[in-house]
Amino acid sequence: NSDMFFKNPMFLMLQFRLIFQFLLMVSVIGYPAEVYNTGLNVLLLNFTFLLTSIITCLIYIPLFYRLNIISTYEYINRRFGRVVRYQIVCSFMVYMFFYLGIVTYTPSFALSQVTGMDMWTSVVITGLACTLYTTLGGIKAVVWTDVFQLCIMVIGLVAVLIQGSIHVGGFGKIWNIAKNGNRTDIFDFDPDPRKLYTTWSVGIGAVFGWVSIYGCNQVQVQRYLACKSEREAIKAVMLNSVGVIVLFTVSCLSGLVMYAVYETCDPIKMNRVSTSDQLTPLLVVDLFDQMPGFPGLFVASAYSGTLRITIRPGRCVGYLALSHNSSTPQRTSWHCIHFDPPPAQSLSPR
Repeated sequence: NSDMFFKNPMFLMLQFRLIFQFLLMVSVIGYPAEVYNTGLNVLLLNFTFLLTSIITCLIYIPLFYRLNIISTYEYINRRFGRVVRYQIVCSFMVYMFFYLGIVTYTPSFALSQVTGMDMWTSVVITGLACTLYTTLGGIKAVVWTDVFQLCIMVIGLVAVLIQGSIHVGGFGKIWNIAKNGNRTDIFDFDPDPRKLYTTWSVGIGAVFGWVSIYGCNQVQVQRYLACKSEREAIKAVMLNSVGVIVLFTVSCLSGLVMYAVYETCDPIKMNRVSTSDQLTPLLVVDLFDQMPGFPGLFVASAYSGTLRITIRPGRCVGYLALSHNSSTPQRTSWHCIHFDPPPAQSLSPR
C-alpha cells in the first residue's frame, strides 16, 4: 500500500539496490552488443529472473529469517563445519578476483573509447573513484548513490533507445529491419549444447546461476535481512523482479537499435572497431555526435554500473571470512532445521 512505499524508506532503498545488483555495466555495454550479434534469445532471461525470484522467496529468505543467521557462511559453518566454510569463502574470493577485474575494465574501456584517454589511466581513475567515495561517504553514501546511479543508468539506456529510433525512422522500422535479419526470434528449442543461447540454456539452465546470486550471495542476503520482516523481504524481491524485467528489456531493445543502425555497415567488418566490446560506445558516438554532453551521459551510465560493485563484494567476503560465531548475536537453536527432536535438557516450560 501507499504507507509501505512512502513511510518506509528502507523498503524503497532495498528495491533500488536489488535492481542495481543486476543492471551493472553489462546491461549498458554488454547486452546491446549481444543482441546485435545473436538476437533476442537472451531476452528469455526475463523468465529466469521471475523464476529465480519465486525460488528465493519460497526457500532461501524463509531459511535465513527462521534460523536467525546473518550470512550464508554461518549456515555452511553450522551445517558442514569450519573447513568447508573456508573452502567456500576462498572459492568465492577467487571468483570475485576475476569478476572485479571485468567490471572495472568495462567502464574504463568505455571511458577510453569516448574520450581518447589511455586505457591504464582510465582503469586507475575508475579504481580510485570507487575507493574514494565508498571510504569517505560510508553506508549513507553507498545507499543514496545506488539510487542516483540507477537513475543515470536508466536515462542512458532510454536515451540510446529514443535517439536510435529517431535516427532510423521509428521503432517499427527498427523491428522490421531486425526481423529481416533474424534478430527478433526469442525461442529456439534446438537441443544442441554447442549453441550459445537456446530456450533450454537461457530459460532453464541460467536459473541455477541466478539462484546462486539471488539466494546465496552474501551481498544479497545482507539486503534481505535489512528488512523489518520476512514478509517485507519477499515483497521487495518480487517487486524487484518487475523492475529488472522492464530495464533489462530496454537494454535488449537498444541492441535492436544497434542492429538497425549498422544493418549495411558492420563496424567490425569495416575495421571501425576490433571487438564487440567497442560496439556500444561506437553507437553512442555515432548517434550523439551532434549533441555535446550525451556521450558523457553514456560514460556516466557505464560508471554507474561499476562504482559500487567493485567495493561491495570484497568488503562482505573479508568480514565473513574472518568473523567467528562467537562474535555474532545469540541465534535460534540449530535443532530447528532437523527432523530429530532436540535433547531433553534443552526443553523448558518456556
